[in-house]
Amino acid sequence: MNNERFTIPELLFHPSDVGINEMGISEAIISVIQGFPESMQPHFCKNIVLIGGNAKIPGFRERILNDVRQNVCSYNDVKVSCGQK
Repeated sequence: MNNERFTIPELLFHPSDVGINEMGISEAIISVIQGFPESMQPHFCKNIVLIGGNAKIPGFRERILNDVRQNVCSYNDVKVSCGQK
């Protein structure tokens, strides 16, 4: 398992790579945040919590953080944390 360690988690971000016509996880988070009124968006950007087994993938939190930060208004602070048991 060398290349698979990187290609399988990448499908969470780009499911279209294998023909699945759905949003990736970062796109889904951004879509939800942008669905709220602009006055509420900064609060949601600061409170993204990842839970479940995927949150334990090395670099997963950082990837979500970078993707969300690049795609929401620059004046919003973005904070992504992993949930506790």
